[in-house]
Parts: sequence; C-alpha cells; structure tokens
Amino acid sequence: MFALKALVRLIGITLASIALLLFMVVQFGTNNIEMVCDGHLNSDESSETLFITIEEYQPWIFWTDGQGSLQYQAKNSGLTYYLPIIERVREGHLAVYSFYEDNPRLYVGGVSMAAGAMAITLPNGQIFSGECRHRNQP
Repeated sequence: MFALKALVRLIGITLASIALLLFMVVQFGTNNIEMVCDGHLNSDESSETLFITIEEYQPWIFWTDGQGSLQYQAKNSGLTYYLPIIERVREGHLAVYSFYEDNPRLYVGGVSMAAGAMAITLPNGQIFSGECRHRNQP
C-alpha cells in the first residue's frame, strides 16, 4: 500500500511539473514589440499608417521556421495581415527585422529599429515605406 501511495504521489508531482513547464513556455515564450509606422504608398503617394506587432520567439521556441511573426493593420484601408516568419539580425536598438511570406518563402519587407524605417510590400502589391516609433512614444 505504501508503494502505491508513493507511486501516485510521484505521478502527481511529475504531471504538475510538466504542466508548470508548459505554462512557462507559453507564457514567457514571446516578446511583443508594438509600433506605429507613418508613411506612404508608392502607387499614389497617399499617406498611410500601419499599426504593427512584432512577436519575437524566445530561443527555446524551436518548432517554428523563423524567430517570430508580424501582424499589422492599415489605418486608412483597414487592411490587416499576418506574416508568419520574421528573422532578426543584431540585438536591441540596432536590430533589423526581415519579414517573409510562407509557402513559398518570399521576402516582403523589413524594419530597422535604429533608423526607425520600414518598407513592406502589401498583399495588394503596393509598397509601403515610412518611419516607425514604439507605440507608447508620442
């Protein structure tokens, strides 16, 4: 009977540890960077604002093709889009992010954190270029 109680306790502790580990991976597995980019579209030089969220994956998130993803919404057109693959070069304020479509992998744009500049090809074929700032900055 004692051996059965010890086995049940060991299984319970193991399951609780696995649940805690999974919670930690999901909860702390990403770092979000929110930015606002003001610029224009190349087709007619009309002004546009993109609200973007860069979701960086931590190194232990190994089951994806890239180092994160990008989501954006255009203020004037209402266009929303998701790019499943980003790659980061350098760290911190010198980071440069490249954005890719998936299947086939196709480069569509990038942002430089130091210069605060972004260029991206939108799904409708227009090219947006503009200056970005972190969302909490004026």
